[in-house]
Amino acid sequence: MEGQTATTVRSAQSAGRRQSGVVLMEIVLALAVFFAIGGIVVGSMNSAARAAGQVAREARAADLTVTIMSQIHMGLIEARDFGPEYLEEPMDGWTWRIVTEPVSDSFDIPEMVRVEIVVRDTRNDRVHRLTELVLDDVEAVEQEAWW
Repeated sequence: MEGQTATTVRSAQSAGRRQSGVVLMEIVLALAVFFAIGGIVVGSMNSAARAAGQVAREARAADLTVTIMSQIHMGLIEARDFGPEYLEEPMDGWTWRIVTEPVSDSFDIPEMVRVEIVVRDTRNDRVHRLTELVLDDVEAVEQEAWW
């Protein structure tokens, strides 16, 4: 009987070791899955933050081009070649310039100028452009009252 008891005790100890080994493997596997999911979540959040920053930079560039074009329409800035001009804080690293080109036609209408506003983010090497046709000499056109 004593031999059977020792064998039973040994098999119980062996089964206990196997059970603790299985539990340890389950814990290691659970940690691996947890860290893999965590890595995916962190990567996704970084990607989303970069995309949000890109959208913000594009919106800033679009706002700046529209603002400069509005200043040309209001007569605050001349519609002539100008720049590049560097911006101050908080937009340091950004430049803007105006590129003009006369538009010729055979019709009896006032002279038009193609005005292109070019805004460049030098840190991210991004360019945003806005192009419109603008009357070349607004005062002369108003005096002629061609319309």
